[in-house]
Amino acid sequence: MATVRAGFIAAGLWLLFASDSTADPFLRILFGIVLILFGAFRLIRQFS
Repeated sequence: MATVRAGFIAAGLWLLFASDSTADPFLRILFGIVLILFGAFRLIRQFS
């Protein structure tokens, strides 16, 4: 399951740094941050 949670973090990072000009940048950054926080929170809970 750590791979899935790391995937959330990777997807969030990709959303933050992907240069997609069609997407709304505010929403892209917001979803990226949410995915990173969700993945990090789940990863920390797993190893604590």
